[in-house]
Amino acid sequence: DLRNADLRCANLENAMIGGVDLSGAVLDGANLRGASLSDSSAITTASFVGAQMHGAILDGVNLEAARFDYAVIEGADFSSSTIPRASFVGARLVDTKFTGAKVWESDFSRAELRTVDLQTAELARSNFTGASLHTCDLSLADVDGCTFIGAKLVDLALT
Repeated sequence: DLRNADLRCANLENAMIGGVDLSGAVLDGANLRGASLSDSSAITTASFVGAQMHGAILDGVNLEAARFDYAVIEGADFSSSTIPRASFVGARLVDTKFTGAKVWESDFSRAELRTVDLQTAELARSNFTGASLHTCDLSLADVDGCTFIGAKLVDLALT
């Protein structure tokens, strides 16, 4: 049980973290390159501010209200995860999958999203103010009530 654990700047590269409750854990600035958190029971309200998450696997995980502000998330997989009310403010997301994820009411303001797969994702009421979305796939995604004020939208797949 790692609830509320202070794991700031921890080196968890290629770690296989499964069956552990990381709810409320602070992983700010942590190295999670290649880490797999897929079998974790819950990671709600955890903080990943400024974390390095290249190739991290978080598919099917409950990440409700987690914070990924200013994190570098490349080649990661959040498919089928539950991520409502999460914050990705200023985060850099590249080649990342959110296929079928429940990401409603999340904040992507000022985030950079490049080649992000958001097919069938539930994004309702999420905030993309000032974000940059380039070559992202939003096919069959629920974007009802989303805010895109000042967002840069380039080469999006929307059908």
